Order: sequence, then C-alpha cells, then structure tokens
Amino acid sequence: MTPVRIGTCICCHDDVAFLAEVVRSFAAAGPVLVFVSRLAWNGSEGSWQLCSSAASAAGAEVIVGDWPSETLHRREALAQMRERGFTHAFIPDSDEIVEPGLLEALVGIASSRSAERVCVHMDTYWKFPSYVIRPRESLTPIVLVDLEAVKHVSIREYSGGRRLVLGPEYGLLQHLSYVGDSERILRKIRT
Repeated sequence: MTPVRIGTCICCHDDVAFLAEVVRSFAAAGPVLVFVSRLAWNGSEGSWQLCSSAASAAGAEVIVGDWPSETLHRREALAQMRERGFTHAFIPDSDEIVEPGLLEALVGIASSRSAERVCVHMDTYWKFPSYVIRPRESLTPIVLVDLEAVKHVSIREYSGGRRLVLGPEYGLLQHLSYVGDSERILRKIRT
C-alpha cells in the first residue's frame, strides 16, 4: 500500500477575502496547493492575480491555469495532486477555515485510511464573523478525499469508497462565504 501523503487543494479565481487564513489553517497538515483560474466559472471578470499573490504570500504553491467551469477546475486540480504523489487531499473552498482539532481528526482518518470521503459540519456566518447562522446548516461538505479511491462527479460531489460524516464535536469548518460587504455577499449569492 502506498504511504499516506496529505496535501490541501484549493480551487479559486478571485475570492481572496479569506484565502490566506484558509491556507494557514490547513498548512499544519502538509503542503497547500492553490489552483488559480484566470477564468471565472461564471464568465465574470475578476482579479485572479490577487488570489495568486495572497496564496503565495501565505506559503502555498500556486498553479495558474484556465478552467472555464468548476467541474473542470476541480478535476484537473485533483489529477495534478495525484501526479505529485499525494494520496489524500483536503478540498476546502477559499473561504472555509478549518479548526485545529478538526484538522487533527482528519489527519488521523487519512493516516489510518478509515474512510475515503470525509464530510464535516460547518458554521456559516452572515455579514460579520460575529453573526453565526442558527440553526446550523444541515449541509456537511466533503473536505477530505482519498485520491486513490474517489472520483470527482460534479462541483463538490464525489463518488467511491466509504463516506464518513464527522459530528461537530470533532470541530468545525468556519464557512465565511457570506461575510463581507454587501457587494461581496450579493456576488456570492449570484454565483
């Protein structure tokens, strides 16, 4: 069996608001690779260079390319992770910060090969980090995949292997998509 090698794979275009914090939150588990698309998934213009600079400054390796859809972007990023010898990948969005205790639990799951798709609970915030949405969303996004067993289906859907959902007592993903000024929130809702 291949020795476990964990990396973080972040796909983004120009959503830079929390990217540095996301990179730093996952860096304790291994290398962080940020795949920055010069093309937006919805066709809108954006400053992809800001993502590239922020990710690099936070210590991530940056790979720049042209991916016209989220599905193509994520598939190519995961293929490159495999080519680089990673067996497992954390797959957060550029506005999802992992709590240290959750990261530790996820590394343990990958190291023991206990599951191939691991989903987690998250707290979602509105406008400011002090406004957490309650009740908590029932959505439990996949945040860890075994690259040798899992296949990307579409957007954040994956198939293959055993699926495990960790309870919130293991820690949370801090989901900051809807934090910021009204323009940022409206753009997130539209896209």
